[in-house]
Amino acid sequence: MREALLWLITISLCLAGLLRPRLGLYGYVWFSIMKPDDWAYTASIHSMLIAGSTLAGSLRYSFSFPKLLRNPITLGLLLLLIPVTVSTFTAVDPALSYLPYRSYVQMMVMMLLIPVVLQTESDLRTLLLVIGLSIGLIGLKFGLLGLLHGGARFSQGYGNGLLSDNNALALGLAMGLPLCWFGRSMIENWWLRQLLLACALGSMAAVIMTYSRGGMLCLALNVLLLAYWSRHKVATVVVFAVLAAPVVYLLGNGYLDRMATLKNPTADSSANDRILAAKAAIQMWKDHPITGVGFGGLNQMALQHKYLDLDQPIVVHNTYIELLVGSGIFAMVIYLAVFGFSIYYLGATIRRRRRTNAQCTRFAMAMQASLLIFCLGSYFLSRVTFDMFYMILAAAAVLLELVRQKNESGGEEHAESESEEVEADASPVEAHKAAAY
Repeated sequence: MREALLWLITISLCLAGLLRPRLGLYGYVWFSIMKPDDWAYTASIHSMLIAGSTLAGSLRYSFSFPKLLRNPITLGLLLLLIPVTVSTFTAVDPALSYLPYRSYVQMMVMMLLIPVVLQTESDLRTLLLVIGLSIGLIGLKFGLLGLLHGGARFSQGYGNGLLSDNNALALGLAMGLPLCWFGRSMIENWWLRQLLLACALGSMAAVIMTYSRGGMLCLALNVLLLAYWSRHKVATVVVFAVLAAPVVYLLGNGYLDRMATLKNPTADSSANDRILAAKAAIQMWKDHPITGVGFGGLNQMALQHKYLDLDQPIVVHNTYIELLVGSGIFAMVIYLAVFGFSIYYLGATIRRRRRTNAQCTRFAMAMQASLLIFCLGSYFLSRVTFDMFYMILAAAAVLLELVRQKNESGGEEHAESESEEVEADASPVEAHKAAAY
């Protein structure tokens, strides 16, 4: 029954992708995050079918492909493919890099379709809501499950994909929280706003119950960012602290003891092993500085015994080091340039349009917060191929194009009066009062 329903959904999304590529992209994003194929315990070919049909339907937008080269974000992502490709075919053992590379290219092709196919503010709003609700519903599920059991520890993640371990789940939920929070003010439907609020609060509880130290730091950064954009900064921090306190209380001293290891990471064996693995990876990169040892992390693990004496090889729990040692210095420079430019551009959009365009400002706040959280969380986790990160980058590219079009046309839609500012109202009690514009 589950498999039949999955095929029905897949066929529907394939048809939508052929006829309305925009709907196919939304379906692909939802499928990538929520992994319905895992629910049906079946082979994961459905995502490829949706991707293929959407790509075929998107050929009608071929006249828009050149704009990928004039958009700094998409141009950077295209340039990143060059050192990643080179590192795959010059790897110490290319066979270990082929499968990760193939998955990465498929994902990147779909992400680059986003700024080609999505061309209006309404399209961008829908994309952000699809991402936010997809990851938010996962957070709501885990959060409610833990609370109904009087507290829980989630040592595993969600599905078999990039959210499959507890640390990755915490990172994904923390990235999705601002999308849900700001998503409330992007729509008028009262019930959907309440669902987004529930997803945000459920995600907060779920992040705590993953016992992820990096996730807790990301959650703290979430609160600080929302407080920074709120008119009531102290009240925002207090409200989130009050909401988090019961969850921490349910988990007891075990949780507090684990968080206490942040003060001295080397005292914890798992954290110490990760630090040693990171140092070994740096030494490995020095032996292969230009093209790295091979994209995907498997070559690094295969060579680790030459640099570090561990019972078994482990991944480098650091996205930046993994990319550096896997694909070399040029890949790292391009990656950081795209990442840094996107964060800077979104911040500039917030400053320039906070008094003139509420919609663009909310988009920028949600995306910048999500990217900043990834920036922090990926320091403790290896997620070079984390698709949610690239979805946000692609969404930022859409916003850049929309703003450019408005500037070229010489017009600016004033979504708010000159005296008003968009703010992040972090009070759950007042959430139902949030207006769409």
